[in-house]
Amino acid sequence: MSVGTETQIAVYNALTTPLTAIGCGLYDEVPELPVGMPADSFPYVEISDVDLVPYDTDDNTGYEVYVTLNIWSRYRGKKEAHNIFEVCRDALHKQTLNLSSWTVFDVLQFGGFTVRRDSDNATMHGVGRFVAKMNEDIAFFLMNEDGSFLLLEGGGFIMLK
Repeated sequence: MSVGTETQIAVYNALTTPLTAIGCGLYDEVPELPVGMPADSFPYVEISDVDLVPYDTDDNTGYEVYVTLNIWSRYRGKKEAHNIFEVCRDALHKQTLNLSSWTVFDVLQFGGFTVRRDSDNATMHGVGRFVAKMNEDIAFFLMNEDGSFLLLEGGGFIMLK
């Protein structure tokens, strides 16, 4: 599975419970809303972008992965969007994502948040960003003195003298 897909699934899983607890929807793809976007469809969070920037080494494929969340609210003012983002931040900031074929070697970090009034003049639109660094799972084998092998997984480094 691609690093982008695995990251999106992990972020969705991390946000589902806390956002459901506050009555906020969570979408990968926002369903088609009727014309006029009724107020009862709000608030919701959309995992809008998972951007990959190469972060390779000589021996390994890696990425900086940027996750963008869009927060949509019809609350008058920015308070609800800020509160929803705090829930997202609490669920994601400094957390290690569990990915099956990639090793996250730097925790997910908060990268910024802003809220603006949307062009329809009724909707607040918040944009939050997070970033993590990860590489493909690699494994190292080390032979012990007795001939057995020690396996170190997840992109760790071994220094032998």
